[in-house]
Amino acid sequence: MNQRFAALYEVLESEGISINPAYGRLTKLTVGLALIWHWIACFYWLISSTIGFGTTAWVPSAEVADLPLVSRYANSYFWALVATSGIGYDIEPSSEIEVAFTCFVIMLGLLISSVIIGAVSQVFSQWDIVANKRKEKLDFLNSYLRMKEIPQPVIKRVRNYYRYLESSQVRTIPSSLLSL
Repeated sequence: MNQRFAALYEVLESEGISINPAYGRLTKLTVGLALIWHWIACFYWLISSTIGFGTTAWVPSAEVADLPLVSRYANSYFWALVATSGIGYDIEPSSEIEVAFTCFVIMLGLLISSVIIGAVSQVFSQWDIVANKRKEKLDFLNSYLRMKEIPQPVIKRVRNYYRYLESSQVRTIPSSLLSL
């Protein structure tokens, strides 16, 4: 999967579309979570069909088993989201397999929560680093222009040009601007 994201990133870069790597990590995390929830939903349905629909409060009712495939999948996916997030209705397993699977899913949910918190905090800290680097460059540029006693209208034009370069996603600032 990493190779596919890397190939997509290269294609977008070759087209001149710049993507913050933090967005890529969040996208990979989101896709990974959706796949984990999918597999949990599939195993939940498998276990439920083995136990028998409507036999315990943990499994879907017999009416749900007769619904179209999309509705059955949505029911199972919902169960996976509820079990991993801890938000929603109480899950009441009664047999050993129900308890074991529910415990596994809840522990997986705790792991998922910690991964999400870590990934999001890393993304925010990286955004902060990028913003700080831009500010440092602009501060350096301002102090350099003041030190060289450049007239204020020229300083304003240089700052505007620098901001234009940053906003237009130009990766590097021309060396001619930095070697004033």
